[in-house]
Amino acid sequence: MWGQTRVVTTDKAIAFLQELLDAEVEALEPLKGGDWSVAYGFKADGRNLVARFGRHVDDFQKDRAASRFSSIDLPVPDVVEIAPTPEGYCCVSQRLYGEPIDDVGPDQMRGLVPAVLRLWDSLRKADISFWIAELGAPEQTWTEQLLSVDEENERVHGWHDRMRASPIGIEPFEKGMGRLRELARDCPDAQFLQHNDLLHWNVLVQGDRITAVFDWGCAGLGDFLYDLAIFEFYRPWMPSVAVVDWAGVTRRHYQEIGLDVPDFDLRLKCYLTHVGLTGMAYCAFIDDEAELLRVAERLGDVSL
Repeated sequence: MWGQTRVVTTDKAIAFLQELLDAEVEALEPLKGGDWSVAYGFKADGRNLVARFGRHVDDFQKDRAASRFSSIDLPVPDVVEIAPTPEGYCCVSQRLYGEPIDDVGPDQMRGLVPAVLRLWDSLRKADISFWIAELGAPEQTWTEQLLSVDEENERVHGWHDRMRASPIGIEPFEKGMGRLRELARDCPDAQFLQHNDLLHWNVLVQGDRITAVFDWGCAGLGDFLYDLAIFEFYRPWMPSVAVVDWAGVTRRHYQEIGLDVPDFDLRLKCYLTHVGLTGMAYCAFIDDEAELLRVAERLGDVSL
């Protein structure tokens, strides 16, 4: 079957890409992919490219829109082609190289802090009119987007029942939702470009430089502090990420550049809570009870 993670065969991928690009495909290799697509690196017409196969064309359309913002501090691969497949879509893009930021050691991570801050600044400063022109304006306010974490959708569904049936139950989630409702009403109705998934092998680095930012399927418009919240929430999962006090260095950075960020702590706590709730819903959806428990425990810590 096409269009599902880790299902597209090498032979099918080669045949499809050769017809799509009208070129010989060489050196096809599987890449570490996301939850919603399967990725291959390859060469064609002397170019180093990546092909991702998935069911959701909107993910790939976001990749194309995000490429408009590519810069030294926010290097986004150029999208070459988006095309339908027998059961989904394929996105062919420029291949950029580096090591996933998730896998670097503590010393290298400390050296990457200025680059991460510049990346976040680039997202915050991005002219979102390009994004809106390509994809349309959000149908919900930022607060509504936050509170919709309690809703199921076509991708992530059935998780309420699975969570209720799990050993941990749904009470931790409901308690977190109550906290989110309290905090969200005091957050600004912001509209800044967000990647929303900068960990999980979506950022490549070399030395103290960021060399690629891809997989924009979770991206949207909202408060620029949300990407910080993801780093903060998942610090315990990644020892190298945990060596940095991301909230502290970000706060100092904003002070140094003269950026006033009202209610910094309240907003960050709100988004930490939302990250935890999103994580719980997804873990229940994929029936990962061990990870569900771990995320719930972290949610309890950050939402107090």
